[in-house]
Amino acid sequence: MSALTDIHTGDTGTVFIINISDSGVPVDLSSGTSASNVILFKRPDRTTFNRPAVFDTDGKNGRIKYVSLAGDINMPGVWHISARVNTANGQWVATADTFTVHPVFE
Repeated sequence: MSALTDIHTGDTGTVFIINISDSGVPVDLSSGTSASNVILFKRPDRTTFNRPAVFDTDGKNGRIKYVSLAGDINMPGVWHISARVNTANGQWVATADTFTVHPVFE
């Protein structure tokens, strides 16, 4: 997983990119539709939610992404992230990763 910036509570527009690979080789996702791809989030309080993911480019590089909206990043702490994708060739679940959301000091 890669996020392009440090992440803070309340951030919007944060880009989350997940790489889907099989034995280290990117999975060609282009035979599927981005409508069948989701990014899975687990908050520090262990509640979960899913968001639809789109191809980062054309799907051939195995990368999907989601851009956060208001209310998505709602608490500081260590979060978990993963993804589920479906193509004509099968279904993959990405290895879970973590990221830290920093508090906003006012």
